[in-house]
Amino acid sequence: MIGFEVWDTAVLVYLATTMQVLGFLFRTQLILRLLVLLGTVFYIAFYYFHPAEPIWDAIYGSSLIGLANIIGLVILIYSRVPFGMSDWERELFDAMGGLEPGMFRKLVSIGQLGDSRRPIEMTQEGRRPKKLYFVLRGRTTVRKGVSSFQITDRVFIGEVAFLTGVTATASTVLERGGTIVEWDSDRLRCLCKKRPALRQAFEALISRDLAAKVATGVQPDNLRVMNEGPIQVIRQNAAIA
Repeated sequence: MIGFEVWDTAVLVYLATTMQVLGFLFRTQLILRLLVLLGTVFYIAFYYFHPAEPIWDAIYGSSLIGLANIIGLVILIYSRVPFGMSDWERELFDAMGGLEPGMFRKLVSIGQLGDSRRPIEMTQEGRRPKKLYFVLRGRTTVRKGVSSFQITDRVFIGEVAFLTGVTATASTVLERGGTIVEWDSDRLRCLCKKRPALRQAFEALISRDLAAKVATGVQPDNLRVMNEGPIQVIRQNAAIA
């Protein structure tokens, strides 16, 4: 091509090869794809400028590879950047933490948001709950035997039963005016089974919630026998099965 010597265009091959080799040395998907894409651009430039006439077949082939890489990049970025969320999804994302945006979107897609215009019974002591709950806002009354106490928002309810399949060791009721997100346990388990990365991240999230509850466990003086009147002390977190 006019304005380029053979040696000049050969540099494009060296650059393309260097970019793609460097890309495969990185474990980070984003960097790998960007460097491979840059290498593809150099290859396309070589096929266009090096021969007397552009090698269109090679250009089309490399362009398709580059296009597929761009689509993969868009999907990758979308899965890692928390944009396009509604207000309550953003609040839930911030409250839960620890999940990549892509995993979080999968989780939200099978969940339901609800506002308690009246008290909502979430678990019953001695019964296996069919749902897993996350209290986004509001107070939850917890009853274990003859004892009763309250916990505040941003906690999972029914997480032990979800992980182990045991019955609930406490009855829980979300007070009027609260906001919860609920998941059908069987459907959630099915999703986690299909997506091991989501299962690991979600179970780690629940484990942190459990650890926080154990660390700030309910003290004896925080409990009141229900017949003796209302609770005087409210703990932020409490261990709930």
